[in-house]
Amino acid sequence: MDFGRLGERGATVTVMCGMNDAGKYTPTMFRFPRKKKQPGLMVGTLPQSVGYCSPNGWTDSNMFLKWLKHFVQFTNGTKEVTHIIVLDGHHSHKTLGAVTYAKEQGIQIIIPPPHCTHIMQPLD
Repeated sequence: MDFGRLGERGATVTVMCGMNDAGKYTPTMFRFPRKKKQPGLMVGTLPQSVGYCSPNGWTDSNMFLKWLKHFVQFTNGTKEVTHIIVLDGHHSHKTLGAVTYAKEQGIQIIIPPPHCTHIMQPLD
């Protein structure tokens, strides 16, 4: 991918992804620091990856909810077939909308204590 076309040197692109213990990944979600999405931003990404834009490129509660829906699309979780997601303590992960949606989809969210994710998150 050529992020050099983002228009700003050193611009932050947020990448949201998920992986299970068997090594299977959900397609990546990119958040670009732009007002409008351009088709060239997704050139070279893996199939079924998605991209969104925001003025600063950071994650917020709306973007996290979009990622949860993206996650459910590829994991086929239900209340009978639950999934556990280990997340950091970012404020966007702890909203009523995200927690409610996760519960409806059979997703259990685990947030380790602060300053412990480097030890307790297996992907770090």
